Amino acid sequence: MAEVYIRSYNDFAHKFELKSGTVIIPSIVAKPKNVATISEQQYEELCEVDSFNALMKAKKGQFIKLDSMPRDAIDAQERIARAEDSARDAKEEAEALKVEAENAKLEADKLRKQIEELGGLTVSVDSKVSDANAERDLAQEELDRVKAELAELKAKIKDE
Repeated sequence: MAEVYIRSYNDFAHKFELKSGTVIIPSIVAKPKNVATISEQQYEELCEVDSFNALMKAKKGQFIKLDSMPRDAIDAQERIARAEDSARDAKEEAEALKVEAENAKLEADKLRKQIEELGGLTVSVDSKVSDANAERDLAQEELDRVKAELAELKAKIKDE
């Protein structure tokens, strides 16, 4: 089924209840998302709704039918998709670092327990604990950086 694009120049979003489902045409302030993508069947049903026809025939063209998705809407969708991909990648990286940090913490705890059982520190055990703690600290720093990046990406997505 082909798609039909309706661009809104109206100050308010409009919701139409149809047999084939609900169609929402956003307001002009939703730029660049002020384009609704609907099926041909939904468009035909909308053409039977008086309020939709009135908005299509309004003097200043409250709604306009387009032949294809406008370039500005495509660009915005691409930017949003890239931001969502980046956010997902950052989240996955943060989860991996979280697991790594937890493993380092478990290793450090294990080494501390071994030290207690031995009755004190030896040079090799001490260096292993230092290495594990350093690795854990690095993983925690990376996790904090990724969380900050994720929060920044989420803020960008909300702004768009």
